[in-house]
Amino acid sequence: MPPKSEDRVAAQLRLFEAISATTPDFHYVFDLLGRVVYANRRLLEVWGMSLEHAVGKSLYELGYPSGMPTCI
Repeated sequence: MPPKSEDRVAAQLRLFEAISATTPDFHYVFDLLGRVVYANRRLLEVWGMSLEHAVGKSLYELGYPSGMPTCI
């Protein structure tokens, strides 16, 4: 019996988290309004905060200078 769609999605999320948690690089995802949707463990360590604290905030709200160039 093939795995359920929900099981495949959960497996993909675990794989993504395992990959992004073990890299020294910063991984982050913003929504269309420039608010954090995801940040990996390494970036959260540098920011000194939890994912729950970062999600939904803009870079400005996270303490980045307003004149700082961003990729978004």
